[in-house]
Amino acid sequence: MAMIMAILSLGLTACGDDKDEPESTNADLVGTWKMTGTEGGYSYTSLIQFTKDGKFNNVEIYTEDGETEVEVVKGTYTVNGDVITITENYDGEVDTYSVRFQIKGKQLIVSQAGYSVTYTQAKNSEIEKYL
Repeated sequence: MAMIMAILSLGLTACGDDKDEPESTNADLVGTWKMTGTEGGYSYTSLIQFTKDGKFNNVEIYTEDGETEVEVVKGTYTVNGDVITITENYDGEVDTYSVRFQIKGKQLIVSQAGYSVTYTQAKNSEIEKYL
């Protein structure tokens, strides 16, 4: 299952339809984005990175009882309007999915099926140490 979709299932909040917001562009999306949270007895950090040349990196960091697990997924992405289509390659499996996105200041809001997750702009160095 796609990593970003797994995160969507962890911390969903209902979102409305913001027609008054200006449309985000591919240039706005380029960079590193971070989300953190807790669920039950563990904490997680999700780092996603979109590069100018269409590459996508996703690092998921899970910590439970003092033990940390890191998953790295690489792939590609395209943008069409307010939709990101991501193709991930993870352990030899290829998964393609699309989600809507919106950028508000330093926040990236990813949504699907009426639910959304908010990432905050982060430094590239936060993800690059895992790649």
